Amino acid sequence: MLKLIILGFYMPIMLTSLLLARHIFYTYVMESFDHKSIILDYLMEGLIFFIHEIIIIDFSFISLDLICFQYVLPIATFFLGRKRYANLNFILTPLIVFGFLKLKTGLVSTALIQIYLKAFLVWLTCWLIVMLKNIGFFGKFSLALSFINIFNTVITFFTLRNFYSIQDRIILFLCILFGTALIIIFIYAYLRDLKRRREMKKQITYDSLHDRLTNLLNYRAFSVFVSEQTSQDDLTILMIDIDNFKNLNDQYGHIVGNQILRFFANKLNSTFLKEYKYEVFIYRFGGEEFCVIIRDISVTDCYQTVLNLKKVLKEHPFRLKTHQKIDFSFSGGIARSTKTIHPRDALRYADTLLYQAKKSGKAKVNYGEEDQG
Repeated sequence: MLKLIILGFYMPIMLTSLLLARHIFYTYVMESFDHKSIILDYLMEGLIFFIHEIIIIDFSFISLDLICFQYVLPIATFFLGRKRYANLNFILTPLIVFGFLKLKTGLVSTALIQIYLKAFLVWLTCWLIVMLKNIGFFGKFSLALSFINIFNTVITFFTLRNFYSIQDRIILFLCILFGTALIIIFIYAYLRDLKRRREMKKQITYDSLHDRLTNLLNYRAFSVFVSEQTSQDDLTILMIDIDNFKNLNDQYGHIVGNQILRFFANKLNSTFLKEYKYEVFIYRFGGEEFCVIIRDISVTDCYQTVLNLKKVLKEHPFRLKTHQKIDFSFSGGIARSTKTIHPRDALRYADTLLYQAKKSGKAKVNYGEEDQG
C-alpha cells in the first residue's frame, strides 16, 4: 500500500516541485547572471540536474526497489525549457542511473550500453513527437511523458519479471500511469497560472504606457522614449492641439468630446502609420494635445502628411449617431532634432510653433527650418 501511495501521489508531487524549482532557478538566478559563458551555463545546469536526478533515483530505489520517473526532468526540459539543456540531461541521465546502480548493486559495466540505448530511444521519441503537427507544445509534452513512462515501465518490469508477480506489475503499472497523469495536471495548472500572470503583467505594462481613452501612447511612454534618445538621433516632432475643444465640450457635452478625441486619434494614427509604418510614435499628452515622433524624415515631409490628415478629416468628418456633422480643426508645430539639437529641445521648439499657430488664428501648422534651434 505504501508503494502505491509513493508511486501515485508522493513522487508526482516531488517531481513537480523539482520542476518548479528548476524553472524558478533559471528565471531568477541563471538569467540574472551578467555573463556570456556557455561553459558556465552548462556547468550550472549539469550540477542542478545531477542533484535533482539523484534525489529522484535514490528515493525511488529506496522506496520501491526500482527506478522510475527518471526521464521526467529531461522530457520537461526538452518540451518546456531549452533543448540544449535537455540534450545535456539525456546524456547525463544514463550516467547517473548507472553510477547509482553500480554503487548500490554492483551493476556490471556492460549494462551502461543498455541504459544509454534506452536513453537514446527516449530522446529520439521526443524529437519524433516534436515533428507532429496540429498539436500544441503542452500536448506534445503530455504525449511524450505518457508514452515514455509506459515504455520505461514495460522495459523495467520485463527485466525484473522474476521479482514481481503479474498482479503486482499491473498494480504498479497503473500507479505509474496515475502518477504521470498527476504530473501532467500539476504542470498544466502551473503553466496556466504562469501564463495568466504574464498576461496580467503585460497588461499592466501596456496600461501604464497607453492612454485609456484613445489607446495611443501616453506622456509617460513619451518620457521613457525621449530619455533613451541621444543627440545623434534624427527625429521629427509634431505637436498637435485640437482648436476650440473646450467649446465643443460645452456645446455637445463631454461624452461627445471624448468621441471626438477617439475619432481624431484614430485618424491621426491611421494617416501616419499608413505613411511611415514602424518609424512613427504617436502620443496623447492629455486633453486635446497630441504628439507625433517620426524617425529620419524631413520637416517638409511631415508637413505634407499633416496636410493629408486635414484632407482625411475634411472628406470623412466626425458625425453623431444622428448623422449630424461636427467640423473641427487643429493647429500644430513641427521641429526636428539633429546632431546639435536634443529631442527635448526640438519638442520645446515644436510646442512654441504650436502656440504661435494658435495665437495667429488657429487651423495652422507652423514648422521651423531644418537647422532651426
